[in-house]
Amino acid sequence: MRRFLLSISLLLAAVFSLDARGVSVVTEPVEVTGTTETAYLFRFDGDESTRYTVAINFKNASFSGICVVKNIGTQIAGTIVNEFGIRAFDFTMSQDRRRVKLLNVMKPLDKCLIRKAIARDLKRLFNATTTDGYVSVDGEKIIMRRPSRSYTFSKMNIPE
Repeated sequence: MRRFLLSISLLLAAVFSLDARGVSVVTEPVEVTGTTETAYLFRFDGDESTRYTVAINFKNASFSGICVVKNIGTQIAGTIVNEFGIRAFDFTMSQDRRRVKLLNVMKPLDKCLIRKAIARDLKRLFNATTTDGYVSVDGEKIIMRRPSRSYTFSKMNIPE
């Protein structure tokens, strides 16, 4: 059986290396000159940390504070703290923004369903490239409205 697989493989390789006239084809390597970057609503460029004021409203509770996000090589890391410096949670996100993981979640939010909902919402929010039914832009604010919760982010302008 292996002998037949090897001969079939060699036959296929020989057939696909020839064009319609029976002449072998030499392919030139294609050089990619430009990279296509996705234009996200949230940009985390370079090594600088990006700061946002954030308001998170749940059905029965609300939270306002500051979100600090920084691009750290292979991942994007961030934290959300309130005005008094109490940390709500930290999060990490893959560079392609497909995986969000919550870390160090404060006690009232440290429930399985709440963690999943926040991680899913942050993934959708940070992955947004345009506005849709949930994510909208109002001037400087990026707002995400869900049936039982909403998130409002606005970039902080901090003078150097």
